[in-house]
Amino acid sequence: MFVGKAVRHAVSDLLSSADIKVDVGGVATDVAVIKNPPAGSWVDEKKLPALYLFPSGEEISPFSHGKDSRDYQLEVMLQAKGPHDVLDQLDDMQEIVEKTIAESERLGGLVREIRPIRARIHQERGAVVFGARIVTFDVKVSVPRRSPVISS
Repeated sequence: MFVGKAVRHAVSDLLSSADIKVDVGGVATDVAVIKNPPAGSWVDEKKLPALYLFPSGEEISPFSHGKDSRDYQLEVMLQAKGPHDVLDQLDDMQEIVEKTIAESERLGGLVREIRPIRARIHQERGAVVFGARIVTFDVKVSVPRRSPVISS
């Protein structure tokens, strides 16, 4: 499997199996993990709170001894809606996502390193408050130069 695809699937599977819940008005509410990013970036409000991920970049540089170092930027989009505190929901989701990924021990050896490098926040106010946060993870992987695949 191509290394970028393997990383994306591994993180998605990890978050899907994490049973993520956040407090929404005093009720522990499941966070939907959406496998495919929705058209227009916004998840249907009936499914919120929710998250999905997508790659936003890749840098390939020569490493050593016939290997390439690949740095992926993987975005995790977190979305929530009111009337309860949207920012609290986003904070809780980000904390759980970061802990889940950090505790995965390099995703079973698939990656050399994975860490959050930034977060961007968006909030819309109308009849209902919607909020989103994109957390960018830097993912470092080494693969053979002639074959950027990972055996599955």
